[in-house]
Amino acid sequence: MPISFKFFEEHELFLSKWVGDISDSDLLQSYKQLFDSERYKPGFHEITDTRDANIAGITSKGLYRLSALVDQRLSGKAKEFKTAIISPKDLEFGMARIYEVFRDKSKENVMVFRNTESALKWLGFEGLSIE
Repeated sequence: MPISFKFFEEHELFLSKWVGDISDSDLLQSYKQLFDSERYKPGFHEITDTRDANIAGITSKGLYRLSALVDQRLSGKAKEFKTAIISPKDLEFGMARIYEVFRDKSKENVMVFRNTESALKWLGFEGLSIE
């Protein structure tokens, strides 16, 4: 799968690492598997790292479907949580901003960043190594 997950349970945090070509199907399948995982807990904060990804295969419809999936899977289960998206490239940054808009009225507070340090600082995990 082009999207993998690494958990930092002690911080109630996980990293989603996106690598290579990613499509709407990859996106939805990966997050369905995440939500079905025993390691995932509703309300964990997320760092989404798109630095090594090509997301030309992701559409705004796919992002909308991801937003709906998050709402469906976490409805009534999650406290407010943050998702920091690291997207230094323009296409990925713009698509991440679209997702940010879809999540505007949800318990998921999304912010898009160009670098890891700013994302970690916003999450309150300054200095944490995610590599």
